[in-house]
Amino acid sequence: MPARALTALQHRHPLLSMPPPQNQPSVRHAVAYSLSQSGIAFVVGLVTSMIVARLLTPKETGVFALAAAAVAVGGFLREFGLGDYLISQKTVTPQKLRVAFTLNLAIGWSVAALLWLLAEPLARWYAEPSLTRVVHVLCVNFVLVPFGITAVAMLSKAMRFGRIFVLQTTSLLVGASVTVWGALAGHSSLSLALGSAASSLTVVLMLLLLQPGTVFHRPTLQGLREALRFGGALTLTRLLDSVTKNSSDFIVSANLGFSAGGLWSKSSSLVGSFHDFFLTAVSRVATPAFTRARQQALGIREPYLHATVLVATAQWSFFALLVVFADEVVHLLFGPSWLACVPVLQILAIGAMLWAPVSLSFSALTSRQAVRQQLQIQLLYTPLAVLGLLVGAAHSLEAMAGLFSAARLLRLLHTGRAIQQVFGISLADVAARLDVSAAVVVTAATVGAIVKATLLAQGLAPWQVLAGGVAAALVVGVGVSLHLKHPLVIEAKRLLRRRFGLGAPANTVSASGG
Repeated sequence: MPARALTALQHRHPLLSMPPPQNQPSVRHAVAYSLSQSGIAFVVGLVTSMIVARLLTPKETGVFALAAAAVAVGGFLREFGLGDYLISQKTVTPQKLRVAFTLNLAIGWSVAALLWLLAEPLARWYAEPSLTRVVHVLCVNFVLVPFGITAVAMLSKAMRFGRIFVLQTTSLLVGASVTVWGALAGHSSLSLALGSAASSLTVVLMLLLLQPGTVFHRPTLQGLREALRFGGALTLTRLLDSVTKNSSDFIVSANLGFSAGGLWSKSSSLVGSFHDFFLTAVSRVATPAFTRARQQALGIREPYLHATVLVATAQWSFFALLVVFADEVVHLLFGPSWLACVPVLQILAIGAMLWAPVSLSFSALTSRQAVRQQLQIQLLYTPLAVLGLLVGAAHSLEAMAGLFSAARLLRLLHTGRAIQQVFGISLADVAARLDVSAAVVVTAATVGAIVKATLLAQGLAPWQVLAGGVAAALVVGVGVSLHLKHPLVIEAKRLLRRRFGLGAPANTVSASGG
């Protein structure tokens, strides 16, 4: 790319090209660390899931899924949005750190006590005694995590994602190792809970070693009202979202049995794994990056639209290939005994594609402290989604997945309206930027489907069909992207120039802050 074109790109997308404040990493460096950490988490999670799927039965997996769903609802109460509260502040004072720590500790320990007491009644309700021990072990997270929330939030605000990478990757590996050990030792569904608790303990111990001054703070109630107002709205929003997602595990287990719950859990976790791998990584950087733009009086329109194109294209590509190659993916990852979840997986993947065009919207709204708009969106979406799950459960897993995905379409429309109200960016503006992405993804997925049918006719093994079909789709997708000059190609060229010093003068490259 000529130097003038690169300079024009930087001018058009100021959030990506702006120089970072002194001693702070750039947005691109932060995204690279965050994606690397999520990539490792994605791979480790898949490998762990593959191993555990062969050591535990669908019923055992369903028991843990039910326990995790109950605990996940409390998880949002534990965090109370206080990490985002600190990140969205223009200036973080010691008093704000102390009040955030105070609330985290009080809420986390209270939730732990409540869940401990509710574990046995929950086990009796579902006639599954092992639920009690699983929930009790998961309560350890609520005791430990408050000691790390403020420290990690301040690392995120400073965009020190290199240190976060070390912290989270180490805890992930420890948790995965304990999970596999527990499954091999015959601890059944409890092994998954032990791995989760070991991961939380690792985070706290590492923070004590790396940043001992950030773990403990002297409690205070000064500034409590402001923190409660922000955290309350954001927590209620996320709590409703958690209810929406995790109510499916309760509904499936109660209406269709634990085996169906295991099938639903595998399908939803595989779809959610890409969210954890990619979107969560980008969102972790997007919120402080949009906050930085606000502090430097930069417009958000172009950065938001550009980032949306990159993120939505990646999501569409993954989920489109997952729809086409669902049989092969399930067979390879979990084995032939899990093939019944294929249609559910495909429907949920289509639903995830519907959300992609606005997947960065909540990060942008949080950076502007627009938590009320997020709450309004969730208040409309949650009842519709839960109603769809309940109606679908009376028929089949496929019906549940279909109605759940339909509710996500309504959520897309409401979210688009909120983004237009706050930032003046309409869904039409987003759609106009995504036309090239749609052409790339549709073409690549179509070629992948054709190659899959050809390889299946030749009687090849599932892994061969998957490898050949995905390779063909990727080659065609890259070719079409190059031909249509997709923004991902521009970003890739920019990265190559930055890494290998090709073409652009040094002063031009350094101006990007990358």
